Amino acid sequence: MDINIYRRVRDRKALLVALKETWALHAYFPDAKRPMLVYELFFDMALLASCWVDVAVVDGQPVGLLAGVLKHHQPVACRLYNFLASIAFYTKFAFILLTHQLGKPRFVLHQLREVYSLEAMCKLHKDPHDAQIELFYLHPKARGHGAGRALMKNFVAYAKTHRARSIALWTDISCSYTFYDNYGFSRDASFFSPILAEPEKGQDNGFVYTLKIEDKE
Repeated sequence: MDINIYRRVRDRKALLVALKETWALHAYFPDAKRPMLVYELFFDMALLASCWVDVAVVDGQPVGLLAGVLKHHQPVACRLYNFLASIAFYTKFAFILLTHQLGKPRFVLHQLREVYSLEAMCKLHKDPHDAQIELFYLHPKARGHGAGRALMKNFVAYAKTHRARSIALWTDISCSYTFYDNYGFSRDASFFSPILAEPEKGQDNGFVYTLKIEDKE
C-alpha cells in the first residue's frame, strides 16, 4: 500500500465521500435537499478554524485529512485567508438557509445551536492546551495501514517545532479508541451531546483526548 501525505486539499469530492463514510452527519438534517451539502458545510467550516491541513493519499486516492491549529502560532497569511474565506462561507450559508436547502430554517437553527453548544463544551475542555485538532478522519477502508499515524506524526512534529506542549481533540463513541491509546493520547474528559453517536443508556458519547507532545519523538 502506497501512502503519501500532501499539504494541500486535493480532490475535495473524494475527501467528502470519506467524511460521509466516517460520520452520518446528514442524519442531523434529514430534510436537506442534497445530503452531501451537509458534509460540504461541515468540511469547509472545520478548515476555517485551521492553519494546518494534511491530506492522506493511499494508492493515489485521497482517503482522509487532519486539520489543526496552534493557539499561539497562526501566520498572518493564514488568518487573512481564513477571514476572507469566512465571509464567503457565511454568505453562502445564509443563502442556503434562506432557500431552505437544509430544511426549514427554524429546525436548521435549532440543530446549529446544538452544534455550537457542542463546540463550546469541547472548547471549555480544550482551553488549557495550546494546539488542537479541528478535524481528523480516514475512510474506514483505509484504517490500520499507517495513514492515520502519518497524519498525526506530521502535526505533532509541526506543533513541537513551534513549542506547543500538548494537543487536544474531541471525538465520539464511533472513534477508534485503540489508535489514540496506542499513540499516547489520554482521555481527559467525557460529555453527552444529542447530536453525537447514540450511546448506551445513561452514558456519555463525547470525549476529549489530549497528548503531551514534549515526550514524543
